[in-house]
Formats: sequence, C-alpha cells, structure tokens
Amino acid sequence: MALLALQTAGDASTTTAVRVLAGWLRQRQGADGGWQGGVYPTALSLIAVAPAISDQTVRAAASAYLVAQQGASGSWQDDPFLTAIALRALGAGSASPAAATLTGKVIDQGTNLPLSGVSVSVTGASPGSATSGGDGRFSIGNLGAGAYSAQVARAATRGLHCPTACSLARRWTRAASR
Repeated sequence: MALLALQTAGDASTTTAVRVLAGWLRQRQGADGGWQGGVYPTALSLIAVAPAISDQTVRAAASAYLVAQQGASGSWQDDPFLTAIALRALGAGSASPAAATLTGKVIDQGTNLPLSGVSVSVTGASPGSATSGGDGRFSIGNLGAGAYSAQVARAATRGLHCPTACSLARRWTRAASR
C-alpha cells in the first residue's frame, strides 16, 4: 500500500522510493506469476507495480496467474470484492490501454474435457499464438485494436476438427479503448 500512496504523490521526491519498492515487489513475485500464492496479494501487487515498471513479463505472468485462478462462473472464489480487485488488477496489468489479451479454454466438444497441447494462433493487427495447458487454457496477449481471426491445431492430429460450433473459427474485432 505504501507504493500506491507514494505513486499518488507524483513528485520528484518520491521517485526513488517508488522505484525501490517496485523492485522489492518484483523480487518477491513467484515462479507461477503470483505473489504469496493468492489472488488478493497478486492483484494488489500488480496494481502497485504496473505503473512503475516497463517489464512486460512481470505484468503478463501476474495476469496469467490471475486468469488461471478465475472460476468457471467468471468470478474469483465467488467473492464480489475479490473479483472486483482481480478485474482492476488485470486492467492495470495490460501493456497499454489499447492492448488486450485473448484467453480461453479448449475443450473436446463430445466429452467436454479440456484439451492440452492445442496450438491457438491469431492473425490480424497483432498476430500471436499460444498452446493450451493441461487444463485446456490458453492466453495470447498484447493484442492491439483491429480485426482478428483465430485458428486451432493439434500437433498429434495435424489439425483439429473444428465444426461450425467452434467459436474460435469466428472473426472478431478488438476496438481501441481510451
């Protein structure tokens, strides 16, 4: 909380303290991208360090951690307060106000089970790709404004059959926000 307070002061006398505290927090970020293994400390830490750092890997790792902790209902632990803090942190963790992250989960349409090792790629204004993890989740970040198309492929089958119900086959547009 001290880092947030110092950032609000916004004068030259606090610049060194902000840099030191942001560095201290960065050193305590876990290998999983979170802080202290929880949504709340991770969200608050990301909100605090995001304005003070330019290292996108810190932001991306923390954002990925938070997204991985999100429940099936879309909330975090079915707690409105925790969900609001996590959403605020994800907004602070974006590379820029115009950048977005496409996250999703690849599932087998027949069994509804997650599919791992599926390559998801987007083409458009800011191309990117990711591979789904063991839980079927993927995340592609730093997507700027523009139109995108997504493709899915599974290495073992040389292309994943994607019937008309597959939502990744659709085109979508990411509009710039201010």
